[in-house]
Amino acid sequence: MAKRNTIFKNFESQVASWFNVLRNPLSGRNNRDDSGKRRLGDILYKCALVEAKTRRKLSTITRALDSKKLAEEHGKPFIHFERIVGDKKTIVTVCDESLVIKFVKLIDLLFRDEKSADEILTLIDQKLKELRKDENPDSE
Repeated sequence: MAKRNTIFKNFESQVASWFNVLRNPLSGRNNRDDSGKRRLGDILYKCALVEAKTRRKLSTITRALDSKKLAEEHGKPFIHFERIVGDKKTIVTVCDESLVIKFVKLIDLLFRDEKSADEILTLIDQKLKELRKDENPDSE
């Protein structure tokens, strides 16, 4: 069985890849950016606090509420991902209701008309690529 720190680092990296960002390598309480400002979350995503946890037993609600409280303290929306060790296919996601509603609409479309959902996802990918390019013009 893989070591615990490898498991959680891999999951953080996986979640970060969904947002096309990097994992926060030192996401503990003492993690600061170059200006001394505290870096929040397990991945370096500017739009929301994102936590990615692996646990032998799920404690999702308690931990998600901790994520929510921290996000609220910093005026950001939150997303909390959690996965039980040994099950890479099942991920529990907790976030603001407004995000859930948007997510559910996309899931609903995917179940009803996969081709249309894929077209919308392609448009989303293109728009995100444009936005990321605008945010980081030097990365070309």
